Amino acid sequence: MRKTIEFVKKVHGDQVRKETNRPYWNHPVTVSRMLKSITTDKNIIIAGLLHDVLEDTSFNEKEMREMFGEKITSIVKEVSKNKEGKFEIKTKEGLIVKLVDILHNLSDQPKEKYIKKSIGFLNSQNEFIKGVAQ
Repeated sequence: MRKTIEFVKKVHGDQVRKETNRPYWNHPVTVSRMLKSITTDKNIIIAGLLHDVLEDTSFNEKEMREMFGEKITSIVKEVSKNKEGKFEIKTKEGLIVKLVDILHNLSDQPKEKYIKKSIGFLNSQNEFIKGVAQ
């Protein structure tokens, strides 16, 4: 886990969170800690650490697959926006990572803007969420 945290710090480099001016890497580290409090699944926890790497850095899917394996890469891909700017969440693991990401963002970003964005995401995933809940 420590090596993955160092990797996340390195690839996110000097990026900062827009509203807080804190180093960006604090966000995925916090998401992974939140995940660790609700699951022991290492794939989910590591995917939480890496959840913004494909979307926000120059690190690509092939490199991630070689370094972290198929399962983690597929979860990260689900929670990364596709070319149309949409998420393609297909698994319970991806949904868990995305919901915890949203929860942290709600605690760390301007509420009005992010609540609207979160509701849009949840509406787009409505059928999938119903299926997972049954």
